[in-house]
Parts: sequence; C-alpha cells; structure tokens
Amino acid sequence: MNIGQRICQNVQNQEPIDQEIKEIENIIDQIDAEESPVEDIDLNSRDVYKTLGEYIKTVDEKLYEIQMKYFAPNGLRLQISINKTELYDSSYLAVNSRNDASDQVEYEFVDDLYAEFENKIYPDLLAAINISPLGLMLGSLWHVCSHDDNRFKIITTNRDT
Repeated sequence: MNIGQRICQNVQNQEPIDQEIKEIENIIDQIDAEESPVEDIDLNSRDVYKTLGEYIKTVDEKLYEIQMKYFAPNGLRLQISINKTELYDSSYLAVNSRNDASDQVEYEFVDDLYAEFENKIYPDLLAAINISPLGLMLGSLWHVCSHDDNRFKIITTNRDT
C-alpha cells in the first residue's frame, strides 16, 4: 500500500497517521535535496508585473513536476487553489482511497491530514523549491486578471489550466 492508501485506511480504522506524516516530510526533504529551486522573484522591483506572468508559469510547471514525480506515486495529490476575491490559498493533500491493485485512483480529502499539511508540510514544500507564498498569490492574481477569469486559479498540479 502506498502512503495515501495507508492514511485512508488508518483514518477509517481510527488509527494515528503520524508515521505517514513523517514519510511525507521525508518526501519534502528528498525534494529539497534533488530539485533545483524556482528562481527568486523580486516583489519590490519596479517591473514586478512584467515578471509575474513568467514566475507563475514557472511555479505551475515546477509544482506539476513535483506532483507527478513525488506525490502521485505515493498515492497523494497536491491541490493548491488561490481565491481571487479574498487572495488566500486553500491548499491540501488528497489521498488515494483505493486499496485494491487496480490502476484507478480515487482521491479524497482527509481532515486528519489537513492541519498538518497547512501548518507544516505546505510551507516546507514551498520552501524546498523556493516558492514565495506571496509571489504565488500575486502571480495567480495576475493570471486571473490578465485572462479575465473570475474563477479560482488552480495551480496546475493536475494540468487543468
């Protein structure tokens, strides 16, 4: 069973997921050691609006790579949504809830993982690949405004934008 399936099973059995959270943290450490970081964006520069488009494209591509290389094989799905109106992110890890041998994947949200992800895993992930949380939000806002899109901006961890 992969990490996501074990998390799902432990939650169903009302067992702790501490070991699985440690494994996710180890994945983040592996990302930090193996991946080249996203190039910094100077949010104080005079031409920051010219660079936000390229920055968010780079962030999208890097997060998609991270999703496919590190999270998906472990039964995890990274989801990052930026709310245009209130400028906040609602990020979480979903877990693969299927524990059979099929190739199908069914992801579901797990409350027990959410607080740990929001408080520790997500900030550590962004730091591991040098993504500025403010740059992420401003780049997403730039994208939404530039493309006259009134919906949430979904960072392309699933290539749907």
